Amino acid sequence: MMTERELLRGMVGKEASPLRKRALELAEALSFPAPGDENWKHTDIRGYLSSERIENKLNEIFGDNGTGKFERKGKGGKNQLRIEVEKGHCEISEIDSLDLTAAIRWVTEFPGMTRYYHDALLRALYGRGFYLKARGAEGERVEVSIINDLSRPGNLDFFWLIVEVERDTGLLVKEYGDVGGILLGERDFRLKEGASLELTSMDSVSVGSFFRKRDVIVAEEASAVKGNLAVVGSGDFRGEVEFFARGNNAEGDFEIAYLVPSGSKKDFVTLQHHLEPNSRSNLLVSGVVGGDGRADFTGTIRVEREAQKTDAYQKSRSLLLSDRAHSGSVPRLEILANDVRCTHGASLGRIGEDILFYLMSRGIGRKEAEHLASVAFFGGFFERIPSDMKNEIEESFSNSLKALIERERGKPA
Repeated sequence: MMTERELLRGMVGKEASPLRKRALELAEALSFPAPGDENWKHTDIRGYLSSERIENKLNEIFGDNGTGKFERKGKGGKNQLRIEVEKGHCEISEIDSLDLTAAIRWVTEFPGMTRYYHDALLRALYGRGFYLKARGAEGERVEVSIINDLSRPGNLDFFWLIVEVERDTGLLVKEYGDVGGILLGERDFRLKEGASLELTSMDSVSVGSFFRKRDVIVAEEASAVKGNLAVVGSGDFRGEVEFFARGNNAEGDFEIAYLVPSGSKKDFVTLQHHLEPNSRSNLLVSGVVGGDGRADFTGTIRVEREAQKTDAYQKSRSLLLSDRAHSGSVPRLEILANDVRCTHGASLGRIGEDILFYLMSRGIGRKEAEHLASVAFFGGFFERIPSDMKNEIEESFSNSLKALIERERGKPA
């Protein structure tokens, strides 16, 4: 039987898009994360990418009946990645139709973009792949909705989005994800000079499923990004956010909110990488963990020698609903410049008895008091959400928190 490496080598000569062929070549040279890699300490990616699953995916894309691209099976329904332009002008192309031009070569050649074997696999075997270019008129903001309904229980799938925001253009991206099976996805954003991006996503991962989602944002001079990332569901999730301040006065502001029911894991790894002077980044990660659920956060702020006057901050905070719940936080600072302000913080605890007493003294039952306090824990996050998504996300968190508390305390009579 051929190994997956031998299969990869054999696929390089097949008919395929330039990006897929380049990724296959990279995959041959790369490996999985090493056992001592702190960023992968809490997620065993090998366990999800078995040789059998990879072989099936390779044959699906490049086998004798394959075409070197993923054939979409109709429109609508499950297993779809849909993009709708709600306002402004946005060019949308399938990645398979693109040449490896200078405009998009950065997605394979930017340092750190393709770091591991599975990063290259995603770029070679994506089932859904789109390239978006937002170009708005002066003062106009482009608005795009993404529906991620990639749900094939028991199957391995990949998706890839490449987004470029042109100079002085604003882009609002709203994404809803309903994930089943094993899914690895990546969204690569490039913000050109003076561009702005507001990115809000809501992902629900079903029980028994795994979703690894990676966001890479490259911000050039005077560009800014605001990211709001929400995750619920009883499945396992690995979220990665990498912000590269590549230009003077680039700015990134991110908040992540998540829930971890009993029996599930959520693992978040972030990078705030400052390469040029006068850039700023801010990150807040907030989560509630119930039962024997596990949450982990590993966050790195790296400031290069040239990036003087950097201002960077990160904080993680966790609320535990059970003595069996686990939450870990590992902040890291790698500072090479000498004129910066970089700080981090972490907090962990239960709902305060004084808060519960205050609510219960007003006639509210204990479980309802816990529910109200848990919802309030995310109050600042909800205020950041675009108005047409806010009610849905807040309601989803509220219902999920109520279920977590009832499972923990026992259902009412």
